[in-house]
Amino acid sequence: MDINKCSCEVLYRLALFFDCNMEELLNPIQYLSNIKGTYRGYNYSWKAEKDKDIFVVKKGNETIITDYDNAMTNRKYYKSLKAFAEMEIDAYIMKKEADELCRNIV
Repeated sequence: MDINKCSCEVLYRLALFFDCNMEELLNPIQYLSNIKGTYRGYNYSWKAEKDKDIFVVKKGNETIITDYDNAMTNRKYYKSLKAFAEMEIDAYIMKKEADELCRNIV
């Protein structure tokens, strides 16, 4: 039986029996699953894996993959993931522009 499909009453009684809170009984939700978007011409997506979160950015033939620890899957960060993705893309673009400037100077 899938515990996530139990009624609230059953879940509450189990929590009382096991002396824990109801949330601890439920299977964790992967908050990052299917979060994706587009920013400044780059497509990005978040994927949650068991031990890490994966941030993937693509544009044309470019693909940037960044691993993060699971702190990002915490639901308190869920609403800020779009802003975080945009900051990461901005940082990547600035680094790319700086590298290009350095190549032109040398």
